[in-house]
Amino acid sequence: MKNIKEIFGGDKKSAKLAKQAVALLMILVFTLILANVLLTDSDGRNSIISEEGSNTYKTSEKTGDEIRLENILAAMAGVGDVKVMIKGSDDESSSLFTEEEPGASDVDGVIVVADGAANAVIKSEIVEAVATVCNISPTDVIVFEMTDDLNNSGAD
Repeated sequence: MKNIKEIFGGDKKSAKLAKQAVALLMILVFTLILANVLLTDSDGRNSIISEEGSNTYKTSEKTGDEIRLENILAAMAGVGDVKVMIKGSDDESSSLFTEEEPGASDVDGVIVVADGAANAVIKSEIVEAVATVCNISPTDVIVFEMTDDLNNSGAD
């Protein structure tokens, strides 16, 4: 195995520069690995921390489709207060309907948080309604019971 001087022309200055580059590269790799470990939850998911450290999803960040879907679900008997997030295939919030194909959807999944989700029948009805409206499989819809913190936080 050749030493660093032979690889970089035998010059001491080049060898020193090469050693510094290797050290810097090792520090960078270590930092990336450490950041990955710190930002990954114990179950393997990446943590997402908002700028303010807040866990609220503000109305100003919602799409028109999310607001419309929330209104429809909230009107269903037993659902109560509801929050919706629609995830599209382009890593952004997505529209329920595309213009290429009537009735086609570019929605990958939907998360629903609702007061009435503790009731299995209500939860099933929410999944069925969202899957139908978004033209996706029921397995792409996840419904959670709303916590008192989210309900009382006054999130926009």
